[in-house]
This record gives sequence, C-alpha cells and structure tokens, in this order.
Amino acid sequence: MVYQEIRIWKKIGSDMAVRYFCLLDISSGKYRVQSADFFRLPVTAEQVKFFESQAAELFIETSSAGVDDWHVTIEKAIEMHEKNFS
Repeated sequence: MVYQEIRIWKKIGSDMAVRYFCLLDISSGKYRVQSADFFRLPVTAEQVKFFESQAAELFIETSSAGVDDWHVTIEKAIEMHEKNFS
C-alpha cells in the first residue's frame, strides 16, 4: 500500500498549536490521522526532531488496515481523531 503524508495545523490559543500527521491512502482516496503533535512556544529543535522520529516509528509499527480509521474527508478523519482522543 502507498500513502501520501499530509500535515494539518490548528492553533490552540496564543501560544499552542496541534499538528495532525494525516495519511491519504492512494488506492482508496480515504484519510486517517496517524498522530497529533502538540507544540507550545517556545518550540525547540529537539521537540521537532522527537515528533518527526515518533511519527516515522508509529507509521512503521502501526497497521494501516483498520477500516474504522479511514474517512472520506480529511476533516472527518480529524474530527474522529479528536473525538477518540479527547
């Protein structure tokens, strides 16, 4: 299977943001959120590096075959991720 990585940003207040690491399944055209990283000012290079390596490890370790995780729109994928992890 082949996936396209899509990063979506959302501001949370004046000093915080969340970055959603989303995947587009090229064959089905559906989306899922692989993970969400929360940044707070000041952002450090170590923090960015940690999130990047964590995203790669999670992608390699996680099966992307779950039917329930995939959605027709990226907005729905983010909505469901927020609902499941709130």
